[in-house]
Amino acid sequence: MRTRQPLAHFALCALFWLCLSTTNTPAADSSNHWAFQPLAPQMIPSGKNVSRIQNPVDAFIVARLEAAGLQLAPGAPPPALLRRISFDLTGLPPTTEEYKPSASSIQHCIDALLASPQFGERWGRWWLDAVGYVDVLNLDNDPGNLTVAADKWRYRDYVVDAFNTDLPFDQFLLEQLAGDELTDWRNAESLTSETRRLLIATGFLRVAPDDTDVDELNTPDVHQTILQTTAENLAANLFGLTLNCARCHDHKYEPITQRDYFGFLAYFAPAYQSRGWLRPKDRVVTDLPKSAQAAHAKQIAALDAETDVLKKTQQTIRDRYRDQLLEARLPRVPAELRDEAKAAARTPFEKRSEEQRRLVGRFERLLRVTTDEVRAALTAADKAEWERLDKEIAAVNARRPVPPQIHAVFDTAAAPAPVHVLRRGEFDQPVEAVSPAMFSVLRPASAANPSAHAGATTGRRLALAQQLTAPNSPAAALLARVLMNRAWQQLFGRGLVDTSANLGFSGARPTHPELLDWLAGEFIRHGWRLKPIIRLIVTSSTYQQSSSATGSPVLARAQQADPGNDLLWHQRLRRLESEQVRDSLLAVSGVLNLRAGGPPVLTELRPDGTFAIATAKLSRPEDAFRRSLYLLQRRTYHPSLLAAFDQPLLNANCLRRNASASVAQSLTLLNDAFVVECAEALAKRVCAARPDTAARLELAFRLALARSPSAEELHWCHALAEREGVRLLTSGKALAVARESAIARVCHTLVNTSEFLSIP
Repeated sequence: MRTRQPLAHFALCALFWLCLSTTNTPAADSSNHWAFQPLAPQMIPSGKNVSRIQNPVDAFIVARLEAAGLQLAPGAPPPALLRRISFDLTGLPPTTEEYKPSASSIQHCIDALLASPQFGERWGRWWLDAVGYVDVLNLDNDPGNLTVAADKWRYRDYVVDAFNTDLPFDQFLLEQLAGDELTDWRNAESLTSETRRLLIATGFLRVAPDDTDVDELNTPDVHQTILQTTAENLAANLFGLTLNCARCHDHKYEPITQRDYFGFLAYFAPAYQSRGWLRPKDRVVTDLPKSAQAAHAKQIAALDAETDVLKKTQQTIRDRYRDQLLEARLPRVPAELRDEAKAAARTPFEKRSEEQRRLVGRFERLLRVTTDEVRAALTAADKAEWERLDKEIAAVNARRPVPPQIHAVFDTAAAPAPVHVLRRGEFDQPVEAVSPAMFSVLRPASAANPSAHAGATTGRRLALAQQLTAPNSPAAALLARVLMNRAWQQLFGRGLVDTSANLGFSGARPTHPELLDWLAGEFIRHGWRLKPIIRLIVTSSTYQQSSSATGSPVLARAQQADPGNDLLWHQRLRRLESEQVRDSLLAVSGVLNLRAGGPPVLTELRPDGTFAIATAKLSRPEDAFRRSLYLLQRRTYHPSLLAAFDQPLLNANCLRRNASASVAQSLTLLNDAFVVECAEALAKRVCAARPDTAARLELAFRLALARSPSAEELHWCHALAEREGVRLLTSGKALAVARESAIARVCHTLVNTSEFLSIP
């Protein structure tokens, strides 16, 4: 008798066969989707309330509001607006204690902040999120085991500098995609500063997790995964499209075929081809003159020979204990396979046959003996010998010269192996060969010939970069829309398209399509420069309106007609991002170190399970107070304060920050030692600057919240300071200590407020 299968079973089967099918035409019709259309001139609308229209941004917003019977909220108070602008442009609170903002001075403030070195740090973080930048190369899935990629930070500094100088975005992308193809660096006697900069820029393509330095993971399937991840991250960043589905079949929701997918991969295949694969340690350019490279290589070879002798002695000890542990485990392997299994386990990974690798994989728990297991089994004498060898190896390595390195991307062969469509995405199931090509939906009618490339390279990535920003091309139109949408998201909390990572058919529709296209057109007309667009937006009445809707004369109608504030009848209240929380604490306490660039400040896992700055490894004590951008960037394991406030995971990339509200955030602000120390430093700062309690409280409010306290707030805080001061005096504290500690309690209260955590 046949049994009835549950509906869930049939649903899963249907989904399975849907994913495996390979139709020739994607389900979506690309002919009328807004995101894939060329940019057309947009007529700037006129509105009735012309007094609120400061520039075309307002004209588009006000026209939609008036059509719905709504209007902009009143302008934000100058102190709140100053705080908003400062955070949005530099990621830091206002810094001048005596600054009394006014409507006229706000304009001057905007220009000063756009020219500030901190602008590049704030907006560079925006781009580094989208790229998925981290300071490590591997998957980074072990909290306590970390290998920092030496000099990878140079790409981070390149990005910050590009935003500070307002490098045109078309040039910015050209350098990142194909900097190595713009200069014949291989034949240069030494790298010029410009050549060095162009090679550093290609770190843009070095963000996918790469564990192939480990023998077991240096395999063709892993090579293919790294290539695919690189291309998919780039497409999500630049096109706002999800490619992943097209690995295995034509995309079911977007006009991207499987052939399109692999044609796009072909642009990057010469740099990431499995034949002649380069491990991470080999994907670096040593920044030494050619005349010095031979001597450097000879010195390294001599040091390698020294360590090889020591490692060979250590390996002899390891092999002896490995054999003992294997002998104890072999009885659990089937008798007919024991001899083969034992031989396979003793054979170095790179010398194993395919059959031996499969055998070790089948009985991995029994046949793989880790170094930790060996160390745990060592006798006291062997343990002492092992540790002696470790120290000698470390001493030899300490003598190694470390010239500057550039984590670059470059073609490994001028005539690369062909790229094939892979059946169901399986790396060992090639079907038809494909040539490098833009997605068909973004392909112009006739592609221009790319500029000549320099040196031994294919020029493929250079051709791609030029297509992306070619005048009047569909790709340039989509790229400009994506970037303007994400810039708007940075300043309003949400993009004009809410799904900023997906502008395709399955994404949201834009709330103001004409405004988005006008901004994209302005971006291109301004030479792909970002600063003029940001200035345009932040000088608009739309941006400068209050985030509090209580003063709006049409509040009830607005809440009913547009409860989600899609039409922007008031500014959105936003929570500070994780780095802004930490940087604000440092800034208001007066200890923030604004030194820019250089190697990251290392972090560590502490015995209590938290992550914090590794104070014992600081180059200078004041480095502990550097901006969060310069802390070690890991994929998953962030400093606990940043993690509590939603520091994004970067196994891929991040195109939109999340802002949650959790108990952990309140507990962190109340109990974290770093927060308490910052509150105490803020108290020292205000006590040194003001003689009496009332003036100290006034200054504490201005520094922490960028405003003066109300009479009621001042009364509450004064009462708290008095109670705390009396308590400390009666416990035997000196008068000066008691007063400062009392102010510190008030300061700790201020940094625990929602207002401190918000962009008004």
